[in-house]
Amino acid sequence: MSGAMGDSAGTRSAIMRMGLPAAAAMFVGTLYAPIDLWCTARLGSVPVVAVSFAAPLFFVLMAFSVGLSQAATALIGRQLGAGDKAEAQMMWTHALVLAAVVGIGLTLLGAWGVPHLLAGQGATGETLRLASGFSAVLFGGAAAFLLVATVNSALLAEGDAKPNFWFLLVGCITNGVLNFMLMRAWGLAGIAASTVIVQLVGLVALYLVAQRRGWSMRGLGQLRLATFGALLRQALPNIANMLMIPVAVFLVTRQVATFGEEAVAAYGFALRIEHLFSMPLIGFVSAVLPLASRARGAGDLGVAYQMWRTGLGLAFVAALVSAVLLVGLAPQLCVTSGLSGPAFNYLGNYLDYAAIALPAYPVLFSVVFFMQALGRPEYGMWMGLARHCLAPFCLLPLFAAWLGLPGIWLAIVVIAWAAACVAFWLGLNSESSRQGRGMKV
Repeated sequence: MSGAMGDSAGTRSAIMRMGLPAAAAMFVGTLYAPIDLWCTARLGSVPVVAVSFAAPLFFVLMAFSVGLSQAATALIGRQLGAGDKAEAQMMWTHALVLAAVVGIGLTLLGAWGVPHLLAGQGATGETLRLASGFSAVLFGGAAAFLLVATVNSALLAEGDAKPNFWFLLVGCITNGVLNFMLMRAWGLAGIAASTVIVQLVGLVALYLVAQRRGWSMRGLGQLRLATFGALLRQALPNIANMLMIPVAVFLVTRQVATFGEEAVAAYGFALRIEHLFSMPLIGFVSAVLPLASRARGAGDLGVAYQMWRTGLGLAFVAALVSAVLLVGLAPQLCVTSGLSGPAFNYLGNYLDYAAIALPAYPVLFSVVFFMQALGRPEYGMWMGLARHCLAPFCLLPLFAAWLGLPGIWLAIVVIAWAAACVAFWLGLNSESSRQGRGMKV
């Protein structure tokens, strides 16, 4: 790790080789929801409302999927960095077993709890029926969501994000085609079924790719509780952090709703636009996780620190460019949104603030990935609690009372940059980071 990858040119090359396909994959991933929503709109207004009720529940699946896969990537990466491919194989096997068990558990939990959760959100009548059917299909495929991400963790740990990009790209196109085919026979449930089918096919495809790279499930008769424990200790803070994101959206939406339905419509559309610009940046900086994990496994914290610093620098420059593009494209994006009147103006105003917040996200997430690589996933959880729950709960009403609706947009910017600054300071001053810079601790 201290050779070619240790010098600055080698570090930049490693980050770019993994970061660019990861950013592209994240961008493609953001297209799934708009495509599903567009197809759902062809079925009528009630199905659209039903999907809106089901969206927070679907995010639970994504939280477990992302949380477990990131944990597996970090732990497998450390074993690869230490030169122990056999132990990395065992870690991957344990992660796959855990993903299957958790997925089955989520399916059973969903069958029992989803209707109650939907009713608790206020869904009734036909909306409740459609949302329950849509969610039942998705939760029925919970294991597929978790397994496909966990299979991919071995490839990511090796530093290859290209297979996942191709899976998401082909899957996005296939999902759109299947939507039209299946929704004619099964309606809204058909749209959910197309998503599950894409995951199942992707699971097989990625597993075959991993198998060709020398990965295979082995030692099923030698599973260890200690290894499952290590995975859970790494995964649970990640999952908790992800589960807090819908809380933040709820708190913002609740505050925005006090300014009318037009404001809520603008915020909902603005989130989709913002994700198109922010998620690729987060995808790019996610390269820090496997690369720093391998360096940490090799015992070279200097390289791990350099991976973080280089990934952050490249992503921050890209974020500044993205922010300029967002400001420049904002007028056209507002026109293509189809919104009019106050909602049109609210959207344009929000996008200006979103551009200011955009460079904060790679800073924040780079630290979260760096800390995961160093075996400190709780950093992300505590930052998530502060950024997604406590700060919005306290600041949104204050800023709204002070400046009205623009005050809410300003509060989002303040929270994002405050979290980024605190995260950067914590990362820079952690013991592992100081050791990586050769400082005395």
